[in-house]
Amino acid sequence: MANDDGYIYILTNKFVPNIYKIGYTKRSPIERAREISRATGVAGKWEVARDWPVNEAYQTEQYIFAEFKSYRLDKRGEMFDFRGKEVEYVIKKMDNLLLKKQHKLKDYIEKLYKEKLEVQNRDRLAKEVVAEVEKALVTERLDSNYISRIRRTIDRMSREASLAEIEVVKNNSKQLEIYKYGTLAVGAILAVWFNIESFVYYALFAIVFFVLYSFTTNNEDEIKKVHHKHSWYYLENLSQDIDVLKPIMAKLKIKRVIYIEKTKVSVKADGKTIILSAIYNEKKFNQSYSGDEKSALVEFMIYLKQA
Repeated sequence: MANDDGYIYILTNKFVPNIYKIGYTKRSPIERAREISRATGVAGKWEVARDWPVNEAYQTEQYIFAEFKSYRLDKRGEMFDFRGKEVEYVIKKMDNLLLKKQHKLKDYIEKLYKEKLEVQNRDRLAKEVVAEVEKALVTERLDSNYISRIRRTIDRMSREASLAEIEVVKNNSKQLEIYKYGTLAVGAILAVWFNIESFVYYALFAIVFFVLYSFTTNNEDEIKKVHHKHSWYYLENLSQDIDVLKPIMAKLKIKRVIYIEKTKVSVKADGKTIILSAIYNEKKFNQSYSGDEKSALVEFMIYLKQA
């Protein structure tokens, strides 16, 4: 018998008719009746009318006390006055209450078992998914064709970004050329028109023209800097290691695709956030995670399989 198991009993005494003692014991109910007979000052012996082996004996006793509270002689005692009812009536009520309690206990045990089973299933699923993700990451790392496509994508986007920046620099240069020659023309016209001979005027004009000229001549340096900045991501300078390429892809916000078992997962990093998307069982899923990529992929695949 487990530590919390025991017996619920009903004791009767012919000297106190229709007053019944109800309680629990972890020993023999007969021994408990003899003990009570010796301890109380009531004439006659207490005898066991009926006992029930139960789980959670103390909790079951409290459950019975709560159900029979209207018959209880005092709030802390175990004596109950059933107002002239025979003990068979009380036994029948106890049978019904304990059956009801057993159903509640059964439901509780089933709930615990279900929760335990869910935890076990999730643990099993997590182990399976971790193995699938690790396999996919190893396969990705060893797929030279896949890595070549990523490298070409990074190269293309870097060159496009380089050309776009150079175009901005050239447009700025054209604007400065216009300002430079416009300033020269306006300065000359004003000097002739107003017959300006002031040294200060020509000195200020020369300074403004020199500044505009220096900006336009520096454009070639700017173009070289743009080329140099993006050249690190040109094909000839890119690593063959996927783990080295991933931060570059994150910086350029390039999506990549990884196959985990038969599921095509799109991966995109945005700062410290990893954005994952996939079509699973004909439904589209998108989720964002923080932390490392492997953990994010595991969580995402568990989410898909439980959806």
